Parts: sequence; C-alpha cells; structure tokens
Amino acid sequence: MSALNAAHNSGLKVVFPNALIAGDVVITHMLYRLGLINDISVLFVNTLHLFEETLDFIDDIEKEYGFKGYTTMAEGISGDRIESKAMYDRVYGADLWKKDISAYDRICKVEPFQRGLKDLGAQVVITGRTRW
Repeated sequence: MSALNAAHNSGLKVVFPNALIAGDVVITHMLYRLGLINDISVLFVNTLHLFEETLDFIDDIEKEYGFKGYTTMAEGISGDRIESKAMYDRVYGADLWKKDISAYDRICKVEPFQRGLKDLGAQVVITGRTRW
C-alpha cells in the first residue's frame, strides 16, 4: 500500500485506469481503505463491446466505494449504454472488430485510453503491473 500513498503524496496528478480485472478491483479496494478513492481519478474505457453486467459492475463499485469514475469511449461517440452502442455501430460498424481488429483496438481501446489520461492530466499512472 505504500506505493499508493507515495503516488498520492507526490503532489502530481494521479490516475488509476481500471479495467475491472481482479488486480484492479483489489487496487480500488485498497484506494478506498486508504481514504484515497476520491483523491485519485479512476479511468474506465468503455470499448462499446462490454457486457451489460460489466457496465453494471462499474455502477456497483462506484456506489460501493463512493466515487465517480471518468469514462471514455471511441471518439465522437456519446450517450449511455444502448445509445452509445447504437451510435458506434452507425459510425464505425458493428463488425469492425471482425473486419479490422487493429482499427478496432485503436478506435475503441488505445485512443480512448490515451485521451482519458490526457483529459485527466495524468502525471502518475497506477497499474497492477509489477517491475521485474
């Protein structure tokens, strides 16, 4: 937990990209237990291909831990759940991931992630990855 405190105490803008994998859920809990959950921006990337249960899980953890994350998605897409998916399908096509996985990754994952970090002014990024 000392790394989380060190990041927070650095005086820099700290962002935690949360992909809802097991390690990210643990980090969310740790941030909450340390009283940092509202001091560190939590970034979610909605790939517009998430299960409804995943979107529900985002809502659940925000409610449980008392914070509101910052969600990004493909550029030019707006709305919530069904609206945003329908807009994405009209703009990019529902089968982009089948036709061009590289374009899908760039449009739905990489660009929204990078934009989210920029929008939030990230200077320090918390991840569950370890140094070896």
